[in-house]
Amino acid sequence: MYKTYGDLGNVAQECRQNQTLLAPPRPLSIHDVYSMLRKLSVISGSGSAGRRKILVLHLIRSCREMEIKFLVRTLVRNLRIGAMMKTILPALAHAVVFDRKCAGDPVVSLEGIKTQLQSLSTEVVEAYNVIPNLDLLIPSLLREGTAFSASSLAMVPGTPIPPMLARITNGSTQALKAFSGKSFMCEYKYDGQRAQIHRLLDGSVRIFSRQMKESTPRFPDLVNMITELCRPEVSSFILDAEVVGIDRKKGNKLMSFQELSSRERGNKHSSIAIDNIKVIMPFAKHILWAVSIVLCCIFI
Repeated sequence: MYKTYGDLGNVAQECRQNQTLLAPPRPLSIHDVYSMLRKLSVISGSGSAGRRKILVLHLIRSCREMEIKFLVRTLVRNLRIGAMMKTILPALAHAVVFDRKCAGDPVVSLEGIKTQLQSLSTEVVEAYNVIPNLDLLIPSLLREGTAFSASSLAMVPGTPIPPMLARITNGSTQALKAFSGKSFMCEYKYDGQRAQIHRLLDGSVRIFSRQMKESTPRFPDLVNMITELCRPEVSSFILDAEVVGIDRKKGNKLMSFQELSSRERGNKHSSIAIDNIKVIMPFAKHILWAVSIVLCCIFI
């Protein structure tokens, strides 16, 4: 059915239509759905998949009419309504501008309103790129209104930042053309895993992937290296780096991405045991290389 419909929400809806119930389910409430989604988000550890399944089944059984379609789409993060962050962030800015106009702000021309909408949208998007946390961004936006500026929010160690990613070109000629007349630097592309390394004010170290998911339990050896290399006067920083495995038995030969990916992942509550690690992280000079290319991303 999924191959036919291409959408799990439609599959669920079709299955429900063909299902006979002895008694109608208890209606879902917004509070019930929200509470259950919050519970799902914090389940972890041994047997977590089974516990999540029970909660999901409980929600699905209570669905009526077309609720199951959108519930399933919500769970697989594919609502198919185009409400991505690039839509939501400008919408927040527009809501603030129009709210202030309705509240009795001085009359502004149509062109003036358009300028405000564009300017505030740009500021909100820029702020989210620095600190992608709506719990911090929205209160600041509501408090400052149309005077909101991205500079009013700063990076916070422990909150991952959306990484700058490479763009594909049709070849080196096209890439060099984009930098025509500009100064630029080229560096060797290490075949490893992107890592955003955060040192918090309490001295702890957390590591995030390019998808901004925490991967600290996977790299206890890297955490130890960063801790040992930190100078006492450094309070906090964020490093954008590439984690590369090395083979110390073969003259510190760099290992492939596939070999690095074979490391255990650990979980939220426990890191992998260092004694069980077969793919070793780079030693100090490679870590210093990582530091040298991301000085612009560090703050103290």
